Amino acid sequence: MVHLNRAASSIAKTAGQLFQENDELKIASDEETNTLILRGPKDVVAQAVKAIQELDRPRQLVTISLSINVAGEGDKSDDEITLTTPDEQRIRIALEQTVPVVSGFTVIAGREIRNSSPQTFGTFLEATPKIMGDRIALKLLAEKAWLEAATADDIPPVKSESRIDTTIQLTPGEPQKFRVKVNGSPAREMSVTVAATIGTKAPAIRKREADGTGRTGIFSSDAQKNRSADYMFGRFDANEDGKITQEEWDGESRLGSMLLQRGFEFQANMSQEQFRMQYKKPDPDRWVKMAGQLFVQLDTNKDGKLSQDEWDGKSGVTILLNSRIEFKDGMTKEQLGEALNRMYARQEQSSLGYQPPDPSTTARLMFSALDQDEDGTVSKGEWETSRVRGLLEEFGVQFKHGLKVEELAREVLRIRTEVRNGAPHRK
Repeated sequence: MVHLNRAASSIAKTAGQLFQENDELKIASDEETNTLILRGPKDVVAQAVKAIQELDRPRQLVTISLSINVAGEGDKSDDEITLTTPDEQRIRIALEQTVPVVSGFTVIAGREIRNSSPQTFGTFLEATPKIMGDRIALKLLAEKAWLEAATADDIPPVKSESRIDTTIQLTPGEPQKFRVKVNGSPAREMSVTVAATIGTKAPAIRKREADGTGRTGIFSSDAQKNRSADYMFGRFDANEDGKITQEEWDGESRLGSMLLQRGFEFQANMSQEQFRMQYKKPDPDRWVKMAGQLFVQLDTNKDGKLSQDEWDGKSGVTILLNSRIEFKDGMTKEQLGEALNRMYARQEQSSLGYQPPDPSTTARLMFSALDQDEDGTVSKGEWETSRVRGLLEEFGVQFKHGLKVEELAREVLRIRTEVRNGAPHRK
């Protein structure tokens, strides 16, 4: 009996072909114990065992860990990626997402229409390792594309790209770091930190526990959702003692109501870990509920369908949804729910997860909802009657007389940075 590392059925088939002319040797496989059972003359069996042990030699695998960082003024983007491939075998992975990007605005009959075109963003990797004694030669291609924030109101955001194509010599377990400039933006650079190890088993694949599906993958959005949960926790935990009392919960009634609507179950003196678990709890009816609530808000004439004018009303939600779903004139509540479900499915299937618009684009969209008379500033009356007011105030944005789009863009960038870092804004 020979215990194996690789699949018994595969080894048995190969060994049978090697010894097919020897009628004295019988080979059988036991799938449950992953062993081969050999019967025959002692010398023939010994020869077969030696050959099988050569066939069953564990295949060497190379695990490659990469950290890709693009840094510049006011923003940064990171990818943490782990890939495992057999020695001398190329592996490729594309973490890309195509989203509509604003390219300009057209005014028709006094109404500003946004022009957009699909653009692909994300990270592409190709790696081929070769074990050379105590070193690993790694041929690496890394490409990353992202959207730069607009620098002025009349200049749309632009796509930036960076690329590394090189072969490096690695000592197992020792990382190397190198940098390359970003195309068209010498003030920014992409840095890649890469390390590799040799083994015979792939590392455990992390579960996507946050969405409750039990699916697996190299990439996980769990850390990102934890940061978002921690940000929200900090909004409630006014005295920063690591728990939320009933009084603290009631003090953020609007935010609490929003969480309750998505299935959050609050209990007094809730810890940060308990808050995380509730925040990440899957709600299969979330998008159905959202579609129903949003439809009631938008269907102002109560005819059971949404017109283009109703959709284009001053709603902060629809402004942000414009880049995520395709609205059709006459859309029903059921069709809106289907559109939201498709949006959610795309986000879940993408290894990148949801990629929000750049701060400048978001600010322009929200500013258009605030600046009702289109004079370039926001008055007190416009602020108080705008539907995006509540959303902005939830994140600590307060009215300032003469508010301009550049100031709002800075606030949007602040909000995004705080959410990313899990650091809440203190009112």
